[in-house]
Amino acid sequence: MIWKSLGHSDLLVGGKPVLIRSLLLCTELGDFHRYRVCSEAGKPAWARLAKDGSGKIGALVTGPYSEMLKIPSRKEMQPHLFVPLNSLSKRVQKKLLIPLNYELYEEENTLVAREIADEPYYLASRTSYVFHYPGCKRAHKVIPGNRVYFKTRNEALENGYCPHKICNP
Repeated sequence: MIWKSLGHSDLLVGGKPVLIRSLLLCTELGDFHRYRVCSEAGKPAWARLAKDGSGKIGALVTGPYSEMLKIPSRKEMQPHLFVPLNSLSKRVQKKLLIPLNYELYEEENTLVAREIADEPYYLASRTSYVFHYPGCKRAHKVIPGNRVYFKTRNEALENGYCPHKICNP
């Protein structure tokens, strides 16, 4: 995964944004409640993978095009939220984690990911003409003896491989 700095905080972001409509957040009493999340104009919020200084991977939730983020029932406006992965729906988690080779672990009742850095960025099979992100569910089905690894997208394209239509590397 290629991580980019935000500039105004120590978080690094990566991957494509995914639309979200709600977040599971902790209340003042300590229990969890699902809250609707949107921009100040009422559009759905965006979530992207974010890594903090200690290597923990969660999600950075922002309004589209850098708009302020609004949680209507809490009546607060914020520029962004850094949340653990269990605050998102399972569908959004899967979409966010496709381009990442990761392991999940639980820490203080929160689900976070850790990147496995020794794997290359792209994976293909010798018997097909398609390449994948390492986190794609189709990439896990490639037999280990048939695996071909690429460090860049251009390297895979030059060798005659096409991007997978689902994970779209």
